[in-house]
Amino acid sequence: MEERFSQGLYLLNSFTWSKAIDIAAQALDGSGNCDNCGNGIPSVQNIYNWQADRGIADFNHPFVNTTALVYSLPVGRGQWLLPNASRVLDEIVGGWQATGIVSGRSGDPLDFAYSPNLNQQVSPLTAVDGRNAYRPNLLGPAVAAHRTIDSDGFPQYFNVTSFGTPLLSPGSNTTYTCPAPAGAPQDCNFGDMPRNAVSGPDYWDVDMGLSKDFALTEKSHIQLRAEAFNLFNHTNFSDPNTSVPDTGGQLTSTNFGTFGEITSTLPARILQVAGKIVF
Repeated sequence: MEERFSQGLYLLNSFTWSKAIDIAAQALDGSGNCDNCGNGIPSVQNIYNWQADRGIADFNHPFVNTTALVYSLPVGRGQWLLPNASRVLDEIVGGWQATGIVSGRSGDPLDFAYSPNLNQQVSPLTAVDGRNAYRPNLLGPAVAAHRTIDSDGFPQYFNVTSFGTPLLSPGSNTTYTCPAPAGAPQDCNFGDMPRNAVSGPDYWDVDMGLSKDFALTEKSHIQLRAEAFNLFNHTNFSDPNTSVPDTGGQLTSTNFGTFGEITSTLPARILQVAGKIVF
């Protein structure tokens, strides 16, 4: 939506509500928050059951909205405020332009994986592109209703006890094949958690600017700008760690390692003043 109002106000808004579904990431679509879960690996979990990988695409953001505003402030000669200002006063307070951008979107799709030991592997390829992905089991609500701080001092995004990994295979060098032979577990040690079934933290941000051109000559002017990025200093969290420790069963409150931890944030508020000469 684009609208030019009277009195120097301009509005531009872009809104997207969508859903993207596929069965695997493209070659370079993977994020990097866990191993074996789409980090440039366009492969499914089980090549004999690729339908099980049908899920939310890695680039899916259901809600995306960006609103931009440009407003020529009604101050100075002939304007609403100080219409009879002197030339000197008008040169100082007149001609300023305010800009604002409000951005918001849904969180990133999160895929989960665990690194299998030798007995759990269904393929000897665990470190090359095209290898199998190994997702965990989901036993309850994935995202914690109330975020807590774990023993490492980082926010915990998940209900860690809602996750687990398939039981360890018997024998020291037993490797299940798919389809599983008679008498062997039919899940081939793949977990039941759907692909990209959880979304990370949402993102929103407000940026604002104030600028004015001061004439130097007929063909040149100096522009002064004051800008604020993330004006309200809102904390936008990065995605949590989605690499599940291979415990051979349900995770507990003491054996989850760094799984679910949010260890970084996007930039805090930035204020800057700039000037440039245009000639």
